[in-house]
Amino acid sequence: MMSDEFINKTLTLSIRAAGAAVKSLIVALDSSDDELHITSKEDGSLVSNADYASDKIITKILSPLGIPILSE
Repeated sequence: MMSDEFINKTLTLSIRAAGAAVKSLIVALDSSDDELHITSKEDGSLVSNADYASDKIITKILSPLGIPILSE
């Protein structure tokens, strides 16, 4: 069972990660498709450098939790 302390830490870091990631995505809104380097993944979905950048931010902030992260 997870402790209240771990749940609170997870919530705090998750909110921080979401806020930091959205800031990087907002900056990307002014970019052209060429600047974003949009490509298709194996499943056919599109992914850009902005997606990978936000993924890196989220992973870095959540990594101290030591839990698996499913992402880009």
